[in-house]
Amino acid sequence: MFFKILHIIVPVLCFLIIAHQWINYKKNRNFNIFFTVVLFFVSIPRVLIFLDGMKTREVVESAFWNNISLAYLYVLVFQWYFKVLLNKVNLTGYTFLQLLFGVVLTIAGFNDWVLIDWIRRIFLLFTCIIVIEQFSVVYTYIKKANLNYREEKTFILWLKIIFSTACILLLSSVFNVMYNGVIDMKIVVYTFRINTIIWLFVCLYILFNPLILYGRYSLEKTLINPSLVQLKVWVLAPLNTVAPADQELHQRINSKVPFYLSSINNLNSENIKLIIHGKPIPALSKVLGVPLFHLKLIFKYYCIYTAKEFHNYMKINFAIQTINEGYLDTHTIDSLSSFCGFSSRSAFYDNFKKFTGQKVTDFSRSSIRI
Repeated sequence: MFFKILHIIVPVLCFLIIAHQWINYKKNRNFNIFFTVVLFFVSIPRVLIFLDGMKTREVVESAFWNNISLAYLYVLVFQWYFKVLLNKVNLTGYTFLQLLFGVVLTIAGFNDWVLIDWIRRIFLLFTCIIVIEQFSVVYTYIKKANLNYREEKTFILWLKIIFSTACILLLSSVFNVMYNGVIDMKIVVYTFRINTIIWLFVCLYILFNPLILYGRYSLEKTLINPSLVQLKVWVLAPLNTVAPADQELHQRINSKVPFYLSSINNLNSENIKLIIHGKPIPALSKVLGVPLFHLKLIFKYYCIYTAKEFHNYMKINFAIQTINEGYLDTHTIDSLSSFCGFSSRSAFYDNFKKFTGQKVTDFSRSSIRI
């Protein structure tokens, strides 16, 4: 009974995730259609089993298990999911040959013009090549990742989970393709149940970590500092056309931009003090451990303000936090101005009015202590 219920819960979760992806498509430019296809591969056989009364014979007879054509598609879809996810979509001659080979063998699996045993051996070799290639890409990304960012940690954990899941599913697919009609039906049923449990945890992880599917959309809500709720500082698409000289670097760091922006907005007080009393971009580079040229590109294309204006913006945010902590109870506004990194009282006043719409004296009288 437990697995009967599980076989319908997993498809429901898959369809829920698919619906969220499509509903948020326009808002979320990181939409990965290949993951939608994977979820259909996961959910449809289980729905068919449920509708057929969960008869175990349907597990064995399901086209998703013993049709080698769909097995080839499964491998290709996973391969391109990782390519899109890690921004590695480069249609080279070798990649084109892989796709062509996979499509040809997919068609061959629906016909009897080649020997089945021969197709099975080719499928095994094809799957191993794809898995090894994707392991190299994923491993390289994880090795270079900066785990100082909470969002990056979440993303890396997701990479490990989904790649492990893909390997387990592809291996079980290889096993069933190679030994179809030879192994005991119970082994197929047990494999199917294990896959269902794995996908249950994958779906739950996605629902509890929406950054995985709609990272840019959900992250956009956090890109405005709560102290200045009406002010938007960052954008998630380049403000203008990326110059040819910046194209290569932009392509390399494009997937990391949301993590960089979130990290900047989540700096603690000690780091902010270091930044407001130094040069903004070099100070940010040192504090975040991000290459200087990465940050220069981010400020050039993703920040509404210039680096100098953003520097003043950070100073005003720090001033607001300092006022709310009661600094003006024992200090003057001149002292606050200097404490927040401004060279003059007039510069402090002008920037405070620019970013908050209020005079500092009016704000200090109406502020709520924290």
